[in-house]
Amino acid sequence: MIWLIGGTSQSSWVADRLSTNGWPWFATVVTEAARRLYAPAARVLVSRLTRETLPDLLRCERVRVVLDCSHPFAVEISRLAIDVCRELTIPYVRFERAACTHTENVLLPDIDALMAREWLMGERVLLATGSKDLWRWRDQHHRRAVFARVLPSVQSIAAASQAGFTQDRIIALRPPFSLELERALWQHWQIETVVTRASGSAGGEEIKSLLARELGVRLIVLERPLVSYPAVSEQWQVVEDFCRQALVVTSI
Repeated sequence: MIWLIGGTSQSSWVADRLSTNGWPWFATVVTEAARRLYAPAARVLVSRLTRETLPDLLRCERVRVVLDCSHPFAVEISRLAIDVCRELTIPYVRFERAACTHTENVLLPDIDALMAREWLMGERVLLATGSKDLWRWRDQHHRRAVFARVLPSVQSIAAASQAGFTQDRIIALRPPFSLELERALWQHWQIETVVTRASGSAGGEEIKSLLARELGVRLIVLERPLVSYPAVSEQWQVVEDFCRQALVVTSI
């Protein structure tokens, strides 16, 4: 059995490849919305796994290889999976999104670096970084016009509201977004600066970079957190070969 750490559009593509190979698999996601990324007949568990629950799940499912296709910024589940796989001696591999390289963008290591300096004084700013860190902007609204784009979930919208974003400064949409939709949103809100995450082309980073050049908008990119993956590749063939070999070895 393969445990697919999912929740992204890339992971649904990977699920199709696993099925094509005839390999048994199940996926885990954290929301019902993410569950809908997969075929209706697919076995997908909606759960927030913990250090206490994960080992029992892997034993019960007789998992022989773990394939991590989680979002590049979902580091908690990746680190948890790596620790448990090491404990249970289960092979682990990460299928990483290809990174984008655009030297004209402002690259910052994390949200702390952004908040530590006056990067955004007096500007109209679009935050395309998810809902997790929106609370940090609670006391910033009187200093600048800040807009938030979040997932269309009750939790995400509530997080934005609790962080002081008014209804006219919240848009709830599920990616990916086309260039045309991004352009319309930026122009409607007269955005001067966009803050996003280094989530690769699959996460819309490439489109944002192209549009920033077109409209003269400053794009600030928060770099991916550092995770020491035991095995990682941006090439599907490499990951597929890893899974094939792990399945053979663990069946002996």
